[in-house]
Amino acid sequence: MNFLYRLKLILFLFLLLILFQKYGFAQNTDKNGTSLSGFVYDLSNGESLVGANIYINELKYGATTNTSGYFIIPDLPTGMYTFIFSYIGFQTEKREIKIEKNKDNHVEVKLKPEAIETDEVIVSDDYERVSEKLFSKPVSKIELNPAQINNIPRFVEADLLRALQTLPGITSLSDFSSALYIRGGTPDQNLYLIDGTDVYNPEHAFGIFSTFNTNAIKKVEVSKGGFGAEYGGRLSSVLDVTNLDGNRNEFEGVANISLLSASTTLQTPIGSIGSLSGSLRRTYIDQTYAKWIDEVPDYYFYDGNLKAYFDIDRNNKL
Repeated sequence: MNFLYRLKLILFLFLLLILFQKYGFAQNTDKNGTSLSGFVYDLSNGESLVGANIYINELKYGATTNTSGYFIIPDLPTGMYTFIFSYIGFQTEKREIKIEKNKDNHVEVKLKPEAIETDEVIVSDDYERVSEKLFSKPVSKIELNPAQINNIPRFVEADLLRALQTLPGITSLSDFSSALYIRGGTPDQNLYLIDGTDVYNPEHAFGIFSTFNTNAIKKVEVSKGGFGAEYGGRLSSVLDVTNLDGNRNEFEGVANISLLSASTTLQTPIGSIGSLSGSLRRTYIDQTYAKWIDEVPDYYFYDGNLKAYFDIDRNNKL
């Protein structure tokens, strides 16, 4: 009997503790739960801007957008504030926004592209402690945009994996292979992602071509070490590719022809609810060289990708 009484008492105290924690959390959320969220887009085509800066002039802090152009600043005091939205290559925009309690504070900002004009730049070197470097930025992380990839010297046509082979710490087995050997690891120790989805075969034609169409890429992140546990147990590196969401204002298309293949990338809005982007590539060796030269095999490949971007509501995108 005493045992049952003690067991009931322990359960009662446990439930009381849970209710007290929930009540205290609700009170804290009600006091400091006012937040501002939103999206930052490119005015010319509606593409979400990755890494755009949002700064509150009065509070001296802010946030940056993620790969979907989304940001959120929690625990804001109520009142009127000046928010500064900025991104390299775009005009800075200032907005007076009133933060109100118990209200859905949401904003969507479209920045206008602008050419950057600066004075002369002086590059100098200064000593920085290793510990400060480790805490100031991620270890061995490289970020590339499509313009940087296309400007890297290349043979025949632009190729993402061959462009990465020119970077420090990354090498290839031979001039004919696009496989990546990063910090001594083998290619099967690399993790390849497109918009968060695993890519199990990132190469074509026994490693000569990669499966990534550079015209459809919005951002590339390469982590050569020190990446988080969310990427699993890969030992060597993580290659995270983010493709274009699609032009949300008008139809847009790009076509490329090289010595080995032809490709196209198309973008179009889907009414007012989202956008669609897709790319297709095919080699034509079987239709040209193979018909003239007997030693050339009758071989070809094609690949493509399709991405749809939808606005579920103001706070959710798919």
